[in-house]
Amino acid sequence: MFIKKYAKLYKEELKKLAFSYPKGEGRKFRINKENLDIIGELYEAEDYCSNLGKYLKAIYEEYSSLPRFEREQIFFSEAFSKTNQAIYQQNKLKVTLLSQYTPDGTKQVARKFYISPYKIVQDKTNTYNYIIGVSEEIKEAIIKDENGEDRKTHETTAKIPACFRLSRIDKIDIQVSMGAHISQENAKLLDNMLIKNTAMFMTSNTIKIKVKFTDVGLESFNRHIYLRPQFYEIDPLDNHIYIFDCTETQAINYFFKFGQDAIILEPQSLANTFKTKYEKALNSYTSK
Repeated sequence: MFIKKYAKLYKEELKKLAFSYPKGEGRKFRINKENLDIIGELYEAEDYCSNLGKYLKAIYEEYSSLPRFEREQIFFSEAFSKTNQAIYQQNKLKVTLLSQYTPDGTKQVARKFYISPYKIVQDKTNTYNYIIGVSEEIKEAIIKDENGEDRKTHETTAKIPACFRLSRIDKIDIQVSMGAHISQENAKLLDNMLIKNTAMFMTSNTIKIKVKFTDVGLESFNRHIYLRPQFYEIDPLDNHIYIFDCTETQAINYFFKFGQDAIILEPQSLANTFKTKYEKALNSYTSK
């Protein structure tokens, strides 16, 4: 009785919410028959004054109001639900990543992995979802058998800690015949890597990076949180020099936008990378 009463009250609140959304700009959508049939099974005409448009608007408004990582979990629901199922059942996942292009424009072959999933986490800004676990890359090849016929073979690489962004997965399947147990030792290792590097840069090696800020650079550093390295110390002899423990990729993604207000002092190889990037940008403008 209580559940029915609560469900009725909740339903009334949803109806009020659906009619409370302000009127905005009109948009036209073409919905195919398959989706119309699905909507027809869910749509209760009396709750929306027989107005299908109001029902669809309520769906769009509710979806848009969710944090981005929750919208991603809905949009990639198959990968999300299969990963959670594999974690619960302790099965491996077979994952095919989306094909990517190399800097020279060459399309890479889609990489495939077996993953022993540990957990799904979000980045610091609650934007993206990441599958954390232990992976083995699947290396496939075509060889000739003793009869001269083509035969597909595959082998796997060594197991390593892994982090896969949910939105970069093309295909995902649960391997019900392949168990996947994350030992306490591996779980501790993965948790420590997450704390140190965050999900976005979890599997990259960290290095010591020394940066000298201007006053403007320090002000920007204190304001810009996204991608900012979280572990650092300040040089006792110069409070404008900070020493970070992070990956090169994170340093490039975060500090490059600072320009002259954040100079890489160490390592020299990273300083050279910044110098080259800035010179190429300058040449692009001066050659116009």
